[in-house]
Amino acid sequence: MHRKSRRAFESLRDLDPYRILDMEVYSTLLWHTEKHIDLSFLAQELLSIEPRSPQTWIAIGNCFSLQKDKKQALTCFGRATQLDPGCAYAFTLAGHELVDTRIDQAINYFQSGIRADPRHYNAWCVISHHTERRLTHATHSGMGWVHAI
Repeated sequence: MHRKSRRAFESLRDLDPYRILDMEVYSTLLWHTEKHIDLSFLAQELLSIEPRSPQTWIAIGNCFSLQKDKKQALTCFGRATQLDPGCAYAFTLAGHELVDTRIDQAINYFQSGIRADPRHYNAWCVISHHTERRLTHATHSGMGWVHAI
């Protein structure tokens, strides 16, 4: 599936090399497949085409995230939300950077993503997953469901 998706994005970029729209999704695909060089190249190209686009800053943030530089990734995702406060995806990616270390702050980012776009399923999925884990933990530890929420 990743290969087909990547080929589709490469064809799209061949047809429209100045396209910004949807490049945040492509950058995430490159992140998932750990294509460091391709992701870096994409981010640099987007920066030269449109430095004031949230998609550009998401791609740059994905570069830093892939290099395990959470602080710089968060800065870039934050820049994306400054440029477009309605960019739910940037809030969600920021939340993913913190989900393993600062869950409460991560949940705040996911909630901001949902406020930006109430139908943004990525943020809803993560929030529901962590709510379920808290409820399961509370139930198994005898705390009861009220304390979990």
